[in-house]
Amino acid sequence: MDKNIIIVLVSQQTIQNVLFIKEFVKNNDDHILLISTKGMKEKEEWIKNSLNIQNKYHSIIVDEYDNKDILEKLKEFNIHEYKNKYINITGGTKLMSIETYDFFKSIENCHIYYITRGNEYKKIFPIEEENTYNFKCSVSIKEYFKAYGFESKESGLSEIDKEYTYGFLEKFLETDSYDIIKELQNKRNNNSVKKKGRLSTVEVEGLNDFLSDIAFPLKNEGIISKKEIEYLTGGWFEEYIYYTLKDASVVQDADILCGVSKKNGRSDNELDIVILKENQLHIIECKTYICNKGKSSLPADAVYKLDSIQKELGLFAKPYIVTLNKAHEIDEPHKRRAGQYGIKILTIENIVEGNLISNIFPNAPQSL
Repeated sequence: MDKNIIIVLVSQQTIQNVLFIKEFVKNNDDHILLISTKGMKEKEEWIKNSLNIQNKYHSIIVDEYDNKDILEKLKEFNIHEYKNKYINITGGTKLMSIETYDFFKSIENCHIYYITRGNEYKKIFPIEEENTYNFKCSVSIKEYFKAYGFESKESGLSEIDKEYTYGFLEKFLETDSYDIIKELQNKRNNNSVKKKGRLSTVEVEGLNDFLSDIAFPLKNEGIISKKEIEYLTGGWFEEYIYYTLKDASVVQDADILCGVSKKNGRSDNELDIVILKENQLHIIECKTYICNKGKSSLPADAVYKLDSIQKELGLFAKPYIVTLNKAHEIDEPHKRRAGQYGIKILTIENIVEGNLISNIFPNAPQSL
């Protein structure tokens, strides 16, 4: 059987190479060539870990700023033992892309591509009239995170049923018991609650009346668990947005997760909602900001945190903040800062007016 080879330039943006390799590897006889640099060795391992395939890998380490070194290393590799060569020049430095393109365009059966956006790539050599394609392959959320060096785990939903969560939005907006919820927030972070995993309801003044008013389905009378506290102090809103998006059927169930932790030992974060649609990651942070009720603005750290997470998960990842604030309650500096980072802020108006989904997925039908 004739062997083909898939060739990629390794860079910070690893998911494009993972997709390209998945798209063009047809069987176990195909080989993979990673053109990399000393600084990108870790990224090579991330790509391999994400793909988890048995094909044979080759690696060329080049000086990314020395065109002669790049050309010499390419010449040393026995490229002529392969029938078809599929090359992705999206990654690497500009010099690496130029030298790779110039080298392969004069070799028989070479097909050179460039990825233009999350799920789209173009064939740039040989030139064809129809040269734009969508990836037929797809990655899972776990594979996506692995491509950037992270392990991911879903913490899962609370035991509160969906219908109660849908109805809780109105209860929350109508309540005047924000001081009770604020106190629950403080208790949630208390070492005693963290250790015991529960709290007596009499320890928070007015809590029993509040729970009765909202018909909260307390599992054990007189005792509120840490999970139930987390639900009342913001978890419900994450689940509300999760159910809203999931019930709209814009993605498969496996492609939307609630409460996802990402860890690599250096940067660990909890993400409220993660959605993968057409190989593009959407990161949604849900903020009730009850502590700011009656005040304007979003806490600046929410914007900075989301920007940092987005940078770790690739240029094509799309970040959102969904908040119970009204649009006019968010001050202009925060709006500008979010805009500078490419973060879209969606407010309570988007939720109650039913255009939350269309703001995240413009081509999806509105279901609310």
